[in-house]
Amino acid sequence: MSPVSHIGAAQPGKTGAAQAAQLALVPELQALVPQATVWRPLQGGKTNLLWRVGDVVVKLYSKPAANPLFPNQPDAEIVALQALGGCGLAPKFLGHAATPLGRCVVYQHMPGQSGTAGPAQVAALLARLHQQPRPAQALRQISASGPALMASAQAILALCRDRAAFSAPPAVCERVEQRALVPVFLHGDPVPANIVHSARGPCLIDWQCPGWGPAAHDLAIYLSAAMQLLYQGQPLPPQARAQMLAAYPDAAAVAHYRALQPLFAWRMAAYCQWRLEQGQADYARARDVELASLVQD
Repeated sequence: MSPVSHIGAAQPGKTGAAQAAQLALVPELQALVPQATVWRPLQGGKTNLLWRVGDVVVKLYSKPAANPLFPNQPDAEIVALQALGGCGLAPKFLGHAATPLGRCVVYQHMPGQSGTAGPAQVAALLARLHQQPRPAQALRQISASGPALMASAQAILALCRDRAAFSAPPAVCERVEQRALVPVFLHGDPVPANIVHSARGPCLIDWQCPGWGPAAHDLAIYLSAAMQLLYQGQPLPPQARAQMLAAYPDAAAVAHYRALQPLFAWRMAAYCQWRLEQGQADYARARDVELASLVQD
């Protein structure tokens, strides 16, 4: 199954050959990529265009992309890649350039397979990221309290025409320890396609929406039934979900996620409705499985 992405690479059927030919002439990029090398398009997403040039990836942020849950920010990707240099958590940042077609971010290609890391490996990977120091440059602040999640979901639903499936928001009994809300370094979009399993272990790619906030945010994105369906063809089985949560070392963050899982799912279902109304038909089933997950934990 080809993954359906909400942010990322080249549009299906769109090779970007004309854009690649133009970018290859930009002096700032010529200094960053191997010369006399074919620009090979990377497939899988709908917002940015990416090419592999030898062992280098060039990502073109060709147009602004308004997204109520997953921002598409080149400056944020640059901050994250620079801050995580040498950690083995992200590709090596090589540089960036302003071009006539838009901003480009250039980084080392990460060889390996996406979507193959096991639940315990993902838990360890996210735990390592969440232990990294705060970057010197600001990242967006992400809140994951009960009121913040409800407000976020309602803001997304306000963008939708059809809200029939969302007549009754979930009731939660919020018992979140204060230490679970301590902000950490977040990837912001740790779906299976953004986790590459290399010879040296899993690594996170596609850093266009990182942030600083509670760890439960990343846990919820990875465990989302909708995101697992879109990228892996089915939601995670209960045993795999339990394995992931058991392997994550911060019990307070896990308890935070469990306490507010219905609200995380409600917001993701609202996001799927918004994507559906943007013309992405696969998000209809994703919305339905996410709504069905409201009572699974």
